[in-house]
Amino acid sequence: MGQDRQPPAGDDSEASEREASSEDFVQAPFTATVRGHAPFTPEATPPLIAHLSPAVGPLPVGDWSSPPSPLVPTLVEPADGDPLNQPIVPDHQLVGDGLDEGTIEPTAEELTAEAERQEELRRRRTRTIVRELTETGLLALIVFLAVRASLQNFKVDGNSMFPTLHNGQFLIVNKLVYAEIDTRNLSKFLPFLDSGTSSRRNVFHGPQRGDIVVLVDPQRTTTDLVKRIIGLPGDSLEIVDGKVYINGQLLIEPYIQTAWHDTKPKVEIPAGQYFVMGDNRDNSLDSRSPQVGLIPADHIIGKAMLSYWPADRFGLAPNETPTLSAQGAVPQLSTR
Repeated sequence: MGQDRQPPAGDDSEASEREASSEDFVQAPFTATVRGHAPFTPEATPPLIAHLSPAVGPLPVGDWSSPPSPLVPTLVEPADGDPLNQPIVPDHQLVGDGLDEGTIEPTAEELTAEAERQEELRRRRTRTIVRELTETGLLALIVFLAVRASLQNFKVDGNSMFPTLHNGQFLIVNKLVYAEIDTRNLSKFLPFLDSGTSSRRNVFHGPQRGDIVVLVDPQRTTTDLVKRIIGLPGDSLEIVDGKVYINGQLLIEPYIQTAWHDTKPKVEIPAGQYFVMGDNRDNSLDSRSPQVGLIPADHIIGKAMLSYWPADRFGLAPNETPTLSAQGAVPQLSTR
């Protein structure tokens, strides 16, 4: 009773079961598990990347106790009949995209249409250039004619206007400032415009006393003169010992620098005519001489506006306005 029961000799199966069951109950080290996968152990982890291609076959069963090989993906060449091995060719490739293969050449009709389109574009560009050049030329011509009709340059020849103007001095003359219009014809289109007693009116103003003007010599129409306007239409003008009297009043002329001595009888200036003289009174051929006389309005070309050469005389033309003295009176000359 007090002896332990010994197993029969040679019965190894029961001992093996007992030994195996004792090992099953030994607590294993803690390892993390993932649902659906075997417990994770670094030494017994199979490769995670596997190729499912039929050419590869099932995963090999090796010794899990040895370290696995590095996880390097393996490229597998597909079979010759595999559709993945065929190159991708686009259904249609546009011409001129830089790809040599798969390019569809244009047809003859497309080439002809493209050539016609390019030719039409060329003709349109040519017409546009010609039109722009024509418009520019016409505009330049209009501007030139407008400037020519209103402004003109002249060169002073002689010393009749010295020291105001010098020999060889260049002037810009405004020919539009004295322009006239016929109000009688204009009133046909503008009924509210009253032509008045005179049908001729100046657009801006008429010649004024003291204006330096360029005029046509009445005796020699091919010659132009530059003088200063002294007497206006309707004035009574008289010169006594180098002094000018307008309607009995002394004319004060600040542009006269040297004394002069001349006497002319009284003259009545009719409408539409002007009395002109040079500032160099002792050396000027002007209205005092019968060779020039009174100047009709249509002989006046324009008013000097600007002096542009020589450079030291650049500036506005000296159109100084003389004044009438209220105290001045025509002296009575003795006839004895």
